[in-house]
Amino acid sequence: MMQFAIGTYTISMKYLFKRSNRNTYYHRRRVPADLADQYPKPFIEISLKQNDKSVAAALVAVLSGCRAAY
Repeated sequence: MMQFAIGTYTISMKYLFKRSNRNTYYHRRRVPADLADQYPKPFIEISLKQNDKSVAAALVAVLSGCRAAY
């Protein structure tokens, strides 16, 4: 989970993360149990291709609301 402050507000993004050696943000979700045998890894990671936290947070909000985007 990533947290960042915007003014007096603190925003927590559960599915947003950033690797230590890169500037790009990623969206990461666990593969549902009924589909786990069809995926080689336990998580699905999607590069958001964004360096800006606020833009990445907005993209994660959209992706989290729509699981069909995978």
